[in-house]
Amino acid sequence: MEELKGYDIPFEIKTLKHRADLIEQDGPLLSLYYNGKGDYYLFYWLDCDDRANRWMILRVSIESLYQYLSKQITLLQVIGNPSDNFVWITDIDTNGKQISTKVLPVANIPTDYLPAEDSWFEFDNQNEFLKEVGTYKFEVDIPRSDNNLFSTIVAKRGWKLSPKTIHKFIDKVAF
Repeated sequence: MEELKGYDIPFEIKTLKHRADLIEQDGPLLSLYYNGKGDYYLFYWLDCDDRANRWMILRVSIESLYQYLSKQITLLQVIGNPSDNFVWITDIDTNGKQISTKVLPVANIPTDYLPAEDSWFEFDNQNEFLKEVGTYKFEVDIPRSDNNLFSTIVAKRGWKLSPKTIHKFIDKVAF
């Protein structure tokens, strides 16, 4: 596994609740988790050796999650712009126990751990969700002054889009 340039830090993944596996191939490769505060986390499988699987964990805004799931941005773009400007990388042994966790800035993510530039989300039920919430486009005139851009757009358009709607969407596309 790649050497990481970051800081050892405790991060209890047990406090997060699994929502869905978004990409699977012989097991999950990209999974969505959330906490009780309304925060969403993506777990992206990176690497493994004989003792552990390595995962990147990043907190994502509902805006980024929606953009990724509706194929407006790639996974590479989501990883390049996490909510916290850093990611956690954790090694989990074959029994599901965390061995170590490091926090590192996005710039320190090893290139081999980044997805391809064309890492678009692929699924069959995209149109069902887009019919449910309408066509989503950003307004250029809305200032990007805080993390509430998505909420501002939703309110401006009169949508009833919320974490609950995102959960409904995940239920439709999760395998």
